[in-house]
Amino acid sequence: LDNWRFVHAGYDPRMPLDAQGEKELLWIRKIWYNHESPVDPQRTIVFGHTTTTKVGKSNGGDIAYSTFDNNLGNPAWIGMDVCAYNHISPGLAAIDIATLEVIKQPTLRSDRWFEVDSKPVKFFPKLRKKKGRWKHPDNRKESHAADSFGLIALRQRSNRNRAAEDKARHDLNKIGITIPSMNAQMKSELNKPFTWRKLAQRATTAYNDRNEIPDEWIHNGHLIRLGPGTEAGRFPPKLPGPNSFPIYSRVKNKDMRLKILVDEKSRSGRA
Repeated sequence: LDNWRFVHAGYDPRMPLDAQGEKELLWIRKIWYNHESPVDPQRTIVFGHTTTTKVGKSNGGDIAYSTFDNNLGNPAWIGMDVCAYNHISPGLAAIDIATLEVIKQPTLRSDRWFEVDSKPVKFFPKLRKKKGRWKHPDNRKESHAADSFGLIALRQRSNRNRAAEDKARHDLNKIGITIPSMNAQMKSELNKPFTWRKLAQRATTAYNDRNEIPDEWIHNGHLIRLGPGTEAGRFPPKLPGPNSFPIYSRVKNKDMRLKILVDEKSRSGRA
């Protein structure tokens, strides 16, 4: 397999592997194949997950080959899923790298990605034309389903992680454990002093500006820890009020409530 390189959607053979992250390797489809000579003269690059017609004209269900070969006489690159979901012959393809034989497997018509919303031609006999090369509406060359699908998934996952992180930080801040956000941590790392003079100056400033009020108080046997919203200048420090209040429903049947009160009074009078 040294003469072959099997890659996913966004692999860029012109970049070193250690310089490519998750976005480059898994999601972003770059048009690195738009070149006039082999990127890797000693290997054939086989890539998939490419539901597009940008690599050139290819028949329905076929795979796309480069127009030039590498030093070994094989195609410089091979696009496997170029016409996987096309309007002519939707299917998946496999290739035998020993003989370059291609095996196709048809897929359901409902799985077509390059779908054109048009009425049957039989109702418009005057519009009958010769068979020509199919084009997507607005001269589009790529499936709508493939529009930055991976980037949207990454952004949604990032938003979910950020929301969960903010919620956890908010809960910890309620009990007085302050955890800075990611941006605050990055700024703190960038603003760290890098000389002994600055270290001594920052330590002296922090010591002089330190508040004499302690961070924890013992009041009636309970530990009170200063947190967000606490009035530090008040002795003892006042805790912030609650953000929400429980609401209890009243007894709807007033007669039943009066009856209970009368029964309790009569019992207490007898006693």
